[in-house]
Amino acid sequence: MRHITLLGLWLVSSLAVADPSVIRVKGEATTEVPPDFVQVDAIVYAEFPTVAEAKQAVDKNAREVIKALKRFKIEQQDLAFSGIAVQRRVEYERGNNEKTVGIAANRTMTIKLRELARYELLMEALTRAGVTEIRSPRTGVDDPIILKTRALKAATQNARKKAEEIAAGLGVQAGAPYEIGEEQLPSQIPFQQRMAGRADAEMMRSFGAASVKDFEPLFFVPENITVSATVWVSFKIEG
Repeated sequence: MRHITLLGLWLVSSLAVADPSVIRVKGEATTEVPPDFVQVDAIVYAEFPTVAEAKQAVDKNAREVIKALKRFKIEQQDLAFSGIAVQRRVEYERGNNEKTVGIAANRTMTIKLRELARYELLMEALTRAGVTEIRSPRTGVDDPIILKTRALKAATQNARKKAEEIAAGLGVQAGAPYEIGEEQLPSQIPFQQRMAGRADAEMMRSFGAASVKDFEPLFFVPENITVSATVWVSFKIEG
């Protein structure tokens, strides 16, 4: 008799926690904003017979770069400078003997440019100032969390709309959400540029170009930064 009573209680408890009838849908959305900045790594490099000469040359070029950046009104928080890196350059003679042929030194400057229309002018200024390599041009936003939040909100709205459409087709209603799960997709940060028909005359004059033939840069035209979000939502069926 005791065994039957316990079994009956287990059945009642199981029914009480059983999942209700639900509609499970996938909500998807993509949100986008224009980039706030374009960021590049500019490297100055020099190779001389001695460490002192190599360092002196790199420091001189770095100062020229800093001077060139002033016309772009880049804030201090948008600039980062690495320490100088020095490496011995060697060649191998007969017998596998090492011979030092020079000392290479370099310094990297990470630059965020917020006036995107002046990107090509910045590239020109950097190369004229002595930058030997420009790496990793990439666009970004100051607060990517806001972009993700917008995408998630739009995805949940999409899920609700889908559930209501499915419920209407079945002659019932989609009630309160019963279970929610999120799947965040990575940001897409494209980097594109196109040829301009003609460079802006005022911008060229600021560079000292006498005519269009002297300097006609490409215009940097970045695409918007996008973030996609996916959510899975189960809605209770009502009616």
